[in-house]
Amino acid sequence: MKHLQSFAYFALLSLSSELACSATDNVIGAMPSAGAAIGDSGSSNSSSGNGVGGDADTSGGRADGVTHQGGTNQGGSLNDGDPSGKGGAGNGNANAGGGADASGNAGNANAGGGASAGGNANADGNAGNANAGRGTSAGGNANAGGGGANFGPSVVNEGGDGKFTTRADYTIPGLASVTLGDLNADGKLDIALANSTDGGIAIMLGNGDGTFAPRVAYATGSYADSVAIGDVNGDGKVDLVVANGTAGSVSVCLGAGDGTFTKTFDYVTAGGPSSITLTDVNADGKLDIVLINGGSASVSVFLGAGDGTFDDKVDYRTGAQPNSMALADLNGDGKLDLASSSSTGNTVSVLFALGEGKFGSQKDFSTASGPAAVAAADLNADGKPDLVAACAYDTSVSVLLGAGDGKLALHTEYTTASYPVGVALADLNADGKIDIVAANTFGDSVSLLRGLGDGTFAEKSDYPTPTNPASVRIGDFNADGRPDLAVVSSGFLSVMLAAR
Repeated sequence: MKHLQSFAYFALLSLSSELACSATDNVIGAMPSAGAAIGDSGSSNSSSGNGVGGDADTSGGRADGVTHQGGTNQGGSLNDGDPSGKGGAGNGNANAGGGADASGNAGNANAGGGASAGGNANADGNAGNANAGRGTSAGGNANAGGGGANFGPSVVNEGGDGKFTTRADYTIPGLASVTLGDLNADGKLDIALANSTDGGIAIMLGNGDGTFAPRVAYATGSYADSVAIGDVNGDGKVDLVVANGTAGSVSVCLGAGDGTFTKTFDYVTAGGPSSITLTDVNADGKLDIVLINGGSASVSVFLGAGDGTFDDKVDYRTGAQPNSMALADLNGDGKLDLASSSSTGNTVSVLFALGEGKFGSQKDFSTASGPAAVAAADLNADGKPDLVAACAYDTSVSVLLGAGDGKLALHTEYTTASYPVGVALADLNADGKIDIVAANTFGDSVSLLRGLGDGTFAEKSDYPTPTNPASVRIGDFNADGRPDLAVVSSGFLSVMLAAR
């Protein structure tokens, strides 16, 4: 179970205990609306970490897989364009504004039009103490053994309502979360995996037809929980930053442009780093690191120098046990605000941006019980970002519609399968309306809730996955213009292709 998001893991223990007892007694630009998908905010915590929730990206653009990446796995459409994270970023979730991540995760997303550093930014997602300066040199190449075997994939025909008809399962033990992006600038969507058991990341380059090359592993630090994608040194090549949960560090891995990476620096974090994203929080055109620390109820901001190094972190308090984040301009002032899910506080905590990369005190908005992940997008086409939280204990997602002035409406619940801990947002059926996908740990499935365009959603449709899914991302893996799913579960990466 160690490879699952810590939230799901400890929830299992908690649930078992309860049963036993009872037995005895920001957008810089326009908000992405219909079509701009926000990616997933999966759970990718490490006991300290996310507990439920994890990376979250958010991009501006359509979620149909053709352009996307950017804010914390929040998603717009996957940009197949420039992987540098500077313009239309590499496939995936884009930071409101076209930039960078390429994963369709939703979590922190610059839910806005062009916001982050000129369009770059991973947004995956996913403070308290002090950072060790600009980082300690970590040596050279972190390749841990070349291409590890994927032991697969096995292929399952799911049928269902015809939306996702083929599922390929890759056997990979110890996975915590998944992020998507074009890592080698070939215009094809690739996969980056955080592997908590191996203490590092695994890269699977896409073939453009829905299949992937054998994974290549890189060591980063103990219990890698979350990975984010973006060009941190301005060389036009995609780089990676990794949250190492029990190591209490962030690793910077610079990309060679061909899908290979070298670890260069480690930065000390607050307790229990879990969900990480890259975005431009101070509007200087350089990517910054935003990190959720589940073990210390805080978020850390590392401002980027633009050369692959970062300033000392600044920590801000959040709600109890934060696990996931979403970045969006929630009060219409042109600055990216930060929303984090508090799994034990039953709230989403919003830190409003003050400018220059600084944030104010948290303001809490209630959700259903056990919010494990949060994502941002314009759900009702009013040009204002809204929030969705996956609420594990309530078996539902909470929808909080934004007024555009920093206020959020009371949450409305929509039922999912059991124990949702990851969430992704995108327009999955090309009707111009944002849909919700939730990863359900105890339901062994993902739930799809179709958006009606007014901020409400139809009843769920469930698609089976391997045991205990914890993180989900959205992207077009076979270049057919239809968004597909990548799901991390217990010992597997599942790629679910949309029906033709």
